[in-house]
Amino acid sequence: MGLVKLNISYITNRHETNELISDILKANELYIDTETTGLDIFLSKWLLLQIAVEHSIYILDIRKIEPEVINYIINLIKDSNKKVIAHNAKFDLKVIYNNTKELLTNVYDTMIAEVLINQGIATQFFSYEGLVEKYIGVSLNKEIRKSFIDYDGEITNDQINYSAEDVLYLKSIKEQQIKILSSQKQSYTLDLESKLIPAVISMELNGVLIDEDYWRELIVENSTRLLETKEKLLDYILENLKLNKFNNLLEIADTLKIPAKTKKLRAELESIGVEFSKPWLRENINLNSPLQVKTLLNILGVHVKSTGEKEISPYKEKFEIVSLLLEYRGYEKQVSTYGENILEEKHPLTKRWHFEYNQLGTYTGRFSVSRMQQIPHEQRFRKAFIASENYSILSADYSQQEYRLAGALTGEPRIIEAYLAGKDMHTSTASLAYKVSMDLVTPSQRQRAKSINFAVLYGSTASGLAYNLGIPLNEAEELLKLFYSGYPRFKEFKEYAEETIWKLKYSTTPLGRKRYFKNIKIFEGGIEEYSKYERRVKREGWNHMIQGWGADITKIAMNNIFYENPFNGLYLYNQAHDEIDLEIEDQYQDEIAKFVEDCMLRAEQPQLKEIPAKIDYRILKYWSK
Repeated sequence: MGLVKLNISYITNRHETNELISDILKANELYIDTETTGLDIFLSKWLLLQIAVEHSIYILDIRKIEPEVINYIINLIKDSNKKVIAHNAKFDLKVIYNNTKELLTNVYDTMIAEVLINQGIATQFFSYEGLVEKYIGVSLNKEIRKSFIDYDGEITNDQINYSAEDVLYLKSIKEQQIKILSSQKQSYTLDLESKLIPAVISMELNGVLIDEDYWRELIVENSTRLLETKEKLLDYILENLKLNKFNNLLEIADTLKIPAKTKKLRAELESIGVEFSKPWLRENINLNSPLQVKTLLNILGVHVKSTGEKEISPYKEKFEIVSLLLEYRGYEKQVSTYGENILEEKHPLTKRWHFEYNQLGTYTGRFSVSRMQQIPHEQRFRKAFIASENYSILSADYSQQEYRLAGALTGEPRIIEAYLAGKDMHTSTASLAYKVSMDLVTPSQRQRAKSINFAVLYGSTASGLAYNLGIPLNEAEELLKLFYSGYPRFKEFKEYAEETIWKLKYSTTPLGRKRYFKNIKIFEGGIEEYSKYERRVKREGWNHMIQGWGADITKIAMNNIFYENPFNGLYLYNQAHDEIDLEIEDQYQDEIAKFVEDCMLRAEQPQLKEIPAKIDYRILKYWSK
């Protein structure tokens, strides 16, 4: 269908809206888009609202139509519960909300749908023009979009036609996506994700609050710790290097791979005896140079092929230099990643931080977020994220969600019995590994068993377990054998599931969320590459069955909270893994806590069957661990 066959109406006053209102009332679905002067929804000006209804497209010039007319149209759409279809709907619904204070909730997002269709084998973002090319076979010219940036003139015909195209193809794209998702048996997942969009919007609009003074104290503290650790590390290196075997400072520099390129510098270093070398070395050893660090480690007895954390971590108990190096890197990351740069992201209008949450940002269906998930779990960092005056942060999470789900998924009697007895899977595994009753398991035994459970749940090999526990490979192999012999039903189910995933090249949660894998036919690396890919598919596919199921449940809980919320003082604050954080009014703390717990339990308990669901929560003035 070309533009020439469409009825495009450019509306500049209230008297031209009668036909639009009539069409809205008759339609079941509306296709919308917005044009703004920028991407900051709080500061950008709203220029156009495009609404497609059957064969008509209405382009409303927001600047020329009275706000009450726009508000009436948006209220009409919301009150009549029309399905609203958009691409990257979050942006358009935010623009509408910011200007009308109405959040449309009956939504279908062609971008979200496309991610679900391709989850695991493609990007987490799809452009509108990409979908038009795929489903319609038409190439769009998006250059005109740039003409709206900081625009304050009259709307041109080119801009009108461009804006019309932004809603023209939504209907056809949606219809084709629905067929694919239905054939994939992902209709439930699509409904869940569609319903979640307004909840995510509300969380992003609410934003978070940071205690700036405290954050700056953290910056100073981390910088001080970094400097102290750096000096300790250099002290250790200089004290343990056998410098007396060298003739001069140049030989030391060359051996340690410290650059000395100019003739003048090399001559100068050659003239300096080893007894005077330490001050120069302290200034010139680069602890961020992989080559220098690897050389230093090898010289000091730590023989590694690379300086990556996974490579050197097994040596941290035996070699002090490794322990100091890892500590130094930790503080360096904190200084470089969690510094003034975060404070600079405060919005000038709202005075809060508005991070972007991608509800399908990971292949398992978990969220990804621009900032909050990067914040270290240490309480001293979380304390920087605070509530508004007269409010607190309620941090609620599912207790051992993935282990309970593993028991429910596999039907393993021993796991089920442990939870029914008020114990947990870590205690049960420790009981197996150490051949004692669950009542006699010690905290250290339970902690060790926790690593075993993580290894199995995330598909780790014996070598991975050996690395995590710092134990010999044969001991790790024995622990895995004990695990599987003690959980025969778990083992049988997991092996069957992995074989099925490898055969089908996709993994499914019990609620239908899919994670796809590429069906590679030719492996240039031969059988070794084939086996490596098979192990990866089985590991990630098994992980998806549990972690993706947890994502389903957490999203159901978020929807329960958002749509059933009876409180004026309850706002979504943050989401991370199986944790939901809310900003709540102090005077209703007890009532809100009970409400949130109920919403979360109702999401999980039907999935766990006889295994009891459990919610842990804390209410403090800051984001708590």
